[in-house]
Amino acid sequence: MNRRECIIAGVGAALGATARAEGVTSGSAVDWPAIQLLGGATLEPSAWRGQPGVVVFWATYCEFCKRHNAHVDKLYRSSRGQPLQILGVAMDADPQAVRRYMAANDYRFPVALDNGVLRARLTTRRVIPMTCIIDRQGRLLQAIPGEMSEDDVLALSKVSTPRCRLTFALVCGSSQPQRSSRCVASHPSRHRDGAAQQRRVMCQQMRLAALDDEIAKRLGRR
Repeated sequence: MNRRECIIAGVGAALGATARAEGVTSGSAVDWPAIQLLGGATLEPSAWRGQPGVVVFWATYCEFCKRHNAHVDKLYRSSRGQPLQILGVAMDADPQAVRRYMAANDYRFPVALDNGVLRARLTTRRVIPMTCIIDRQGRLLQAIPGEMSEDDVLALSKVSTPRCRLTFALVCGSSQPQRSSRCVASHPSRHRDGAAQQRRVMCQQMRLAALDDEIAKRLGRR
């Protein structure tokens, strides 16, 4: 086994251990509960049937979330009429504070408060913002911790496009990793890059997981 194979094998083993520890893995079917929206309506589990979705966990006190939510709101407005469910999930306990926050920022995307039930079905990580992507079969594609760029958030609209795969990657070895996203059509000539894309995704997940753990340790939450 050469050096590259050893590195890839080690990363794969670490990712497997992380996934088992969290109990939520990519590709798992999401068991949706009935979700009470802030406006009073109920989002039934059937509303997700056959539609991809983007679920973002955030809080009013989080400055990273404020910038991230501005992009999520643009995504919501620009994707109206597309088969894409977008839901913001506030981790706050006070619904009035969330209403004031939404009004002050003129955010229009649907919002719910969560007592932990929904979050546990998508991710057990504590980082916010946390963006979860669900495919049209109701499976969790990826849970992306941290603030994302506007271009990356808007690119999530492509998850509603048939025969399209979103890839988010970080460049390893950089002190300032840059996240990139693109839609890759199912075409044989483009599958040659699959291994490289997978390595970049694995690299991203390892970096974000390590950062997540380090922040949690410093805050004394783990």
